[in-house]
Amino acid sequence: MKPETNPDQLSERTAESRARLDALVSEIDHRRHLVTRARTAVRERPAWFVGGGVALLALAGGVVLLVVKRHRSRQRLSARGRRLRQAVSRMIDKPDRVAAQDPSMPGKLMTAAATTLVTALIKRAVTRSPKPV
Repeated sequence: MKPETNPDQLSERTAESRARLDALVSEIDHRRHLVTRARTAVRERPAWFVGGGVALLALAGGVVLLVVKRHRSRQRLSARGRRLRQAVSRMIDKPDRVAAQDPSMPGKLMTAAATTLVTALIKRAVTRSPKPV
């Protein structure tokens, strides 16, 4: 892009840029007004908003109903027996996967560090606590 030396060309380009920016800003302002006038939209189409609210409530109620129904079906004695039978069959098929594995070295280090930290915090809390009378 070469710099213009003619002031008329520079003025013309500036005017074109301003016109483009003006159009963009007015379009953005128009879209902002469309988005932010929720009150007017509710007044114009109340049935749509009521219908949407009812649909959302029905969806939430349906989800809660399914969760409760599933929880109740899992608590029945027959379902619990079925899960126990599956667990026993898995235990018989792969007995090496039933027992807990030995913790890995990073796991042992994290456990030791956490234990040390908690012990130090408890000691500090006990030494700073007020003495009983």
